[in-house]
Amino acid sequence: DACVDLATRLLHGKVVAQDAERAARLAAAACESGNQRGCNLLAIQFELGRGVAQDLGRAQRMYRALCEDGFAHGCSGMGWLYLEGKGVTRDHPRAAKYLRRACERNDGWGCGRLAAMYDQADGVPMDLTRALELARRACGLGQAASCLYVGHRMLGDEHPNDTAAFWFYSRACDGDASEACYFAGRLSKSGRGTYMDHPRALAFFQR
Repeated sequence: DACVDLATRLLHGKVVAQDAERAARLAAAACESGNQRGCNLLAIQFELGRGVAQDLGRAQRMYRALCEDGFAHGCSGMGWLYLEGKGVTRDHPRAAKYLRRACERNDGWGCGRLAAMYDQADGVPMDLTRALELARRACGLGQAASCLYVGHRMLGDEHPNDTAAFWFYSRACDGDASEACYFAGRLSKSGRGTYMDHPRALAFFQR
């Protein structure tokens, strides 16, 4: 786990200087020792060609194996490949199947992406109730974009709930979804869903 944490920092240049090649070596060492997070990080690097030569076939095999072994991020990785047609034929129904498996295993990104598919009838029948349910779950798992989506739905549905909208916008803003900061500020300024507070509104707008 320590190797994977360091590899992740090296890959993104967080705290340490960016070094994608060293990140790949550490991820590979972790993967060889049986660490699923290490295997998933290495699969991402093969998918993106960062620190290693791009190899979509290898990324696909690694994601699939991880998913079959019960690792949620492997399922969301496979879902993404099928959504984008990366190394595989684009197949949105199959993507939805993998994303559903990821979501069932508490992968927030998988839940959020599946929610978007139900919202847009993208490979699955449109089901706004299911989309909202999945987005709420994704928000609870830390997906700021899903919190923003729920906030929009709380304001725009047939029976709007301004208080809930403010709560979800605030959470999304805390997760660095900048658009949500604007909406939380607007509600604070008008007193919709929360008490009127212009200094707090200004703070949201500045964020």
